[in-house]
Amino acid sequence: MGYYTEHSLTVREIKDEEQFVELENELKNRGLIGYAFEDGDYHDNIHEAYFGTYDEVKWYEHPEDMVGIAEMFPNMYFMLEGTGEEFGDFWREYYHDMDVESCRGEIIYEQPKKVQWTELRSF
Repeated sequence: MGYYTEHSLTVREIKDEEQFVELENELKNRGLIGYAFEDGDYHDNIHEAYFGTYDEVKWYEHPEDMVGIAEMFPNMYFMLEGTGEEFGDFWREYYHDMDVESCRGEIIYEQPKKVQWTELRSF
C-alpha cells in the first residue's frame, strides 16, 4: 500500500528569472511537478520561489532527489515541508549544497490564562 505525504518546497537565493526557469525545468525533468508539486511561483523582489503541494504522494526517494537538486544549484537554499497521513507527522528538511538537516514538527499547547491548570501528580 504505502504511506502518503503532501510536500511543498520553498527555494531562496534564486539569482533571477532565468535561474528559476532552470530550477523549474529540473523539477519537471525529475517528474516532480505534476506529481509532488504544482508549478512554481517566483518572487523576483525577494529572490524566492514556492512550489505548492500537487497531491499526496509516495515519494520515498525525496532525500536523494533533493540532494541532487541542491548540488545542481549550490547557491540556493531549499526547504522541503512534508505532512504525512498520520496525526503529528509533519517535518521540514533543509538542503544547501552538501548540507542536509531534518527537523520534526512539534505540537505545543499554550497554558490557559483564565483557568488555573497544573500538571497532575503521580501517585
